[in-house]
Amino acid sequence: MNKKNPMYVVLFDDFKNKRDVYMPYISREEVRESISSITVPHGLSKELVSCIKSIWYCLHLPASFFDLIDLQARHIISFKEANIAHQIILMPLTLIAEANKIIKFYDSEFVPVTIFCPDYLVDSAKKLAEEIGNGVFVIQNSELNPGKITDIWKEIHKNMNYESDFLDMNFGFINRLDIAPILLTNNILRRRLKQDMLVEPNGIEEIKNLKNIVIDNHIAVAAIARCEDAEMSVVEAEEAIGEFIEHESRSLKLPLSIVAPGVPSLYIDSIYEDGTVLTRSNLFLDPLLTWNDVEKFDDSKIENAIINFIATHRAIARNGTVISTMDIPNTLFKKLNNIEKQYLDSSLTKRRHVWRWINDMGNSAASLFDEESVDTLKRASFVNIFSNFPLGLAILPGDTSPYCCRVPIAYRPILPLTRALQVELLNPPYIEWSETISILIVECISESDRIGKLSRSIWKHIAKEYANNANIKIIYVEAESSSDVASLLSEYDPNVLIISAHGHYAQESNSAGIMIGKDFCMGDDLGDMPPLVILSACNVAPRGIGAVNIADLLMRQGALAVIGTLVPVDIRHNAILINRLFVYINETMSGKNSMKNFAEIWHHVTTSNAVNDILFSSTGISQWASMKHEGKSILELFTQERSVGRLRNAHIYNDTITVLKEIAVENKTLDKVNAWLSRPGYAPETLFYIMIGWPEKITMNFIN
Repeated sequence: MNKKNPMYVVLFDDFKNKRDVYMPYISREEVRESISSITVPHGLSKELVSCIKSIWYCLHLPASFFDLIDLQARHIISFKEANIAHQIILMPLTLIAEANKIIKFYDSEFVPVTIFCPDYLVDSAKKLAEEIGNGVFVIQNSELNPGKITDIWKEIHKNMNYESDFLDMNFGFINRLDIAPILLTNNILRRRLKQDMLVEPNGIEEIKNLKNIVIDNHIAVAAIARCEDAEMSVVEAEEAIGEFIEHESRSLKLPLSIVAPGVPSLYIDSIYEDGTVLTRSNLFLDPLLTWNDVEKFDDSKIENAIINFIATHRAIARNGTVISTMDIPNTLFKKLNNIEKQYLDSSLTKRRHVWRWINDMGNSAASLFDEESVDTLKRASFVNIFSNFPLGLAILPGDTSPYCCRVPIAYRPILPLTRALQVELLNPPYIEWSETISILIVECISESDRIGKLSRSIWKHIAKEYANNANIKIIYVEAESSSDVASLLSEYDPNVLIISAHGHYAQESNSAGIMIGKDFCMGDDLGDMPPLVILSACNVAPRGIGAVNIADLLMRQGALAVIGTLVPVDIRHNAILINRLFVYINETMSGKNSMKNFAEIWHHVTTSNAVNDILFSSTGISQWASMKHEGKSILELFTQERSVGRLRNAHIYNDTITVLKEIAVENKTLDKVNAWLSRPGYAPETLFYIMIGWPEKITMNFIN
């Protein structure tokens, strides 16, 4: 059987907006000059508008050969790990001469089946189809017909030489793009279960009920899979299915995509000097956001159609679901900007207010989600957040710690939206770390700098600890310029890059980067990046003002995942966090825990770091943590005994303090501990690290 997956090519005309020189990022002035060629405010190149109907049409077609064969429920569940996305190639007309070469690059995994194009490019599309061969057919925009979906499925099944019988089931086309993220992902699941397709709901209550139906369908699949795993007969399964459904209704976890559009007013003000006020239509529950009417869309609806497409594409790949919210209100961006600014300027006495700021912003952010969405959020196993706001800082009803403590989160910024679409359709392959990985630590802070001296001693100490490690090889080097870093990357070709530098915000260009010697660096001059990049630098990924930042840009340089910070961080606390990360990477590669990828490792390390945020917040409580109690230091006693099984992720900081206070009662130091926690208090620095990109695709200890 041919096990390659189908590929869809979408041709578009890019002549009008073709740049003579590639620019990794552009200045405010250049953005202002290009306003007529992009949508506002998220910045989608208008040349891509002709692709909207085609790419949504593709999502109604098979993503893989698994969609064309009969599958058991247990195999359907495995798709939550498989990450099988629709392979859609956006092909600009300027590259059509190279198109066949580009397509052949994917030859080992994909077979091109269809070329979509605007009507006036049909001759170019047919010529390309002839060059590719293999029965590739062309569909121009005027021929896009929802009624022909089943016929195209049959044609793809035929052309790809699948030996199995065609699953002859009607596949309902979703016209409303506002609810398509929920309805389309659910109908794909129902088709696999040979159930009837759900029709587009009417009214808010029906749509709310649809969210519950989505969860019920995933529960049903999980329950059926349990019957299959137990190799039950039909009679046995009918007797047991009720109990299995009840169990899965309590324990079900599924991948989740969250879309939350919006840009800070400070960003808009920096682009529109004339005081322009932007009005956007609601992303969720906009019955006028329909596939049939794409040609009539204004900028707001164009952006919403693309944003929803990105999230739907990801959710289908993970066999998950989608939550869409209204635009992030500017009040939330202001609160975030206040935290970023206050944190930057704060002294220890001010940092005790950080939790008040977090609670205020976190509760406001949580109000974006309705009751049904909150239930889905709590069921998530992994979350992609497509937004310019760090929604992982939302505090859900009943929780005391932000949502990022509950579940691994990978952020994908949607500014500019063109790049967000490109990143999603890139769909990079998995990388497996099964043998020794090399970690290149590049120190970029001058030795004459107080922080530089401390940083060097820390990194050298960590490197020495791993000198004879079988899984991790650490290389420590120093750089005085961006070109030095580029040369070192070329020389050592590491799996992980850690850049130790000072963060720097360039107000004139609204850019957040790092200083390498005297060079202000945004990453574009460093060359190709390894799979994982960790920026050990302050506030290199701020979100409150919509700054262009190095953390996002390093994805363009080839990084699969980037770790950055929203605020300044203490170098000593950062060293503790990174050293713990190395410990768990080493353990995972050795098969000593059940974690499978970097996303899971990073989430475990950051969440369990709450105790270090607390105990290393001041000299007094730090010294108390090193005191002996019951033959161990208090920190050892906490981690090895007292906290085991008692820390809930949704309450990780409160639960940690509860256990620490119990120990303080025993050694009669509670008054001192309470005083330290009150003044100067502690700042939960770890919450302000964010993970960007595809961390779930860096795997370790993974069984296919």
